[in-house]
Amino acid sequence: MLLLSRPSHLISRITPWSLSYRLRTPGIARLFLGTIAMAALHPFLTKDAHHLLEAFAPTEEKTRERAEALQRVRDALATENGGTDVLDVSMWVYANDVDAAPLDLAVVDTQFPRGRPPHTGGSPSDDATTMNEITTALLAHGFAGTFPSPTPTRSVIPHSRNPRDPVPTSTSATDIPWADYTPPPRGRTEIVYPATLSAQTPTPFTLMPPAPTLLPLIELLKSYTALSAHIQQTIALAYIWLRSWGVHEITPLALALLVVKFIQETAGVRPLLPDGREGARTVWVRFNAYNRRQKMQTSETVELDASFCAPGPPPAELANQRLGPAFHAFLKWFAEKKFHSKAPVNLSIHTPRMIHASLPTTNTVWADHQLIIRDPFVLTHNHAARVSRQTLHHTYIVANTAASVLSRGSALTGVFGPYLLPPRASAWFGQTRAYHKTRSRSKFAIELETTIQTPHSARSVTLRRVEAAIHGKYGRKFSIGLFGSTQYGVDAPTSDLDLVVIDADRMQGFTPDVKLKRLPAVYDVQDLATTLRKRGFRILRVIPQASVPIVKFLDPDTNLYCDINVNDQLGIHNTALIRAYCDLHPVVRPIVRALKRWARPLGLNDPGAAQGAASFSSYALVLMVVGRLQMRGLLPNLQDMGPVNADVDMDDAVRRGAGADSFWLRMRDGRRLQCDTRWRRPSPSRPSSPASSTPESLQADLHDALLDWFQ
Repeated sequence: MLLLSRPSHLISRITPWSLSYRLRTPGIARLFLGTIAMAALHPFLTKDAHHLLEAFAPTEEKTRERAEALQRVRDALATENGGTDVLDVSMWVYANDVDAAPLDLAVVDTQFPRGRPPHTGGSPSDDATTMNEITTALLAHGFAGTFPSPTPTRSVIPHSRNPRDPVPTSTSATDIPWADYTPPPRGRTEIVYPATLSAQTPTPFTLMPPAPTLLPLIELLKSYTALSAHIQQTIALAYIWLRSWGVHEITPLALALLVVKFIQETAGVRPLLPDGREGARTVWVRFNAYNRRQKMQTSETVELDASFCAPGPPPAELANQRLGPAFHAFLKWFAEKKFHSKAPVNLSIHTPRMIHASLPTTNTVWADHQLIIRDPFVLTHNHAARVSRQTLHHTYIVANTAASVLSRGSALTGVFGPYLLPPRASAWFGQTRAYHKTRSRSKFAIELETTIQTPHSARSVTLRRVEAAIHGKYGRKFSIGLFGSTQYGVDAPTSDLDLVVIDADRMQGFTPDVKLKRLPAVYDVQDLATTLRKRGFRILRVIPQASVPIVKFLDPDTNLYCDINVNDQLGIHNTALIRAYCDLHPVVRPIVRALKRWARPLGLNDPGAAQGAASFSSYALVLMVVGRLQMRGLLPNLQDMGPVNADVDMDDAVRRGAGADSFWLRMRDGRRLQCDTRWRRPSPSRPSSPASSTPESLQADLHDALLDWFQ
């Protein structure tokens, strides 16, 4: 879960919208330059990106936890293996560090850091021996974990395009416990790349056994990311974005390689290919060759060239780029690649010198891989081997829509998902989006701080027109009532208008003595729709079979969307109750407004299933806010009418106690339901909302309440 990213308008379910504004920038490269797209992006995009990175920076506790884990692993391996060291090769080495990034460790053979040359002896069994020594030492010191399965489970593309669905990963239940490690199966022709150990307890981390090409790879990434600070920041921001959508399969190392490929293709950054002036850097690795005819596998130690040239000055378009537009361009690039398509995608950022021309550059197991991010030096290793097609499809959907949303000028917080919470939520609340101490505040921040309802003359015009239509056809005994968010002050200028035709003869609704077949013509929503259509309203939908039959229509004069029902006055009673709660505490309205603004683009405020599956109504969100504040003791229960005798049936007590303060609903099957509409009017003192509250204290209360609600 992600804040304020999230309470702002983080997208927990982004659905492709029809865009009224289309970018006309020719090509991805110009998107990266930001020449035209920059004008469409939010003015605070880069500032918000920096604030988000600050909010997700590792806490002191996280830093201390990582250092302690590193030292424990060093102690464990030093006890059994005096010729090794353990290095931290986590994301902070080549990019900005974030609290959610995993702890990635690597074992280095201090005697042979570049691998064992042939003359030093050794055999293929040494790899398994080294692996067993490492796992035995870790198990003896209280660690436990698994090796990745050589055949991870992969799912096909889901039928649903709903990004709220859980993302199935390629992690298999057959992952191998450390104690059960066995060498890779025979039958492969490949350069051996050690399997990574994953520790789950007591501290999660990954550990790479001695791999001579790992440190050159880290140095290569550092050379690329040193070209511009925003490259390191883009990697970190993209990793937060992926994790916020529940994507764990794309590791920080694989993501860094993706970002480097992105700047190579869009910003004119050339590969750092060796040119002979940088000096040879050879490493020794194991090469397994399988003879299918003889069904024999041979193993030998071969040389690889792990050298690369020093980077020159960055291209001007890269040096002048800012973080916000760069992140937007990366999302655009990722979506346009369509990594989930039927044909596997093969990416490589580097082509090393081939010392042995006979070495393979592909791997037969890649036939089962959807995305191939080739290691720059071990060309048969795929850093995205465990990324499933379904994960890529899910990521494509959110990346494609996120790029479109940002292109329309939306805030950065509108493209993050719900699955990650920043460790510094309070700092993020205080600085992002609004810049409360400056004049340049975003529209959403102003809406969030505004607790007074703005009058809308357009609604008055629509209300008068509807009343005229009802009076002209059905008589003046029928009036029009308003309910919903427009009446308790959490509406936006574009909020729908909720209307009800009030029948003065049936103020308690559909009581048992009301004959449903003898109701006036206005109760027929088809007839009501015809009446409104004749008066110039545009009918969008008539729903006669709903539990509350309604007509959805548009007033072309004011461009307001409206819903109207006939004599279901329970909404009016509910609105009066919610308005009382809003008046009791100053944070209720801003919280509800923030949640509605956050939930709508996610498909979480769509009870009519207009954009997908049916979800929460605005009234349901309000009730959740009120309920949470009641649990915290910030609001009373206005419907608490005192204790009820345990010997008395609750339904009978309601019927006798409610009396005239009740409203009768009609059910779909014709049954009637009595609703108790009584509630205690609050005292005018409002102890929960002191008049002395300052804007600063109100803002602090709002931030705390929002954080509490999401937690």
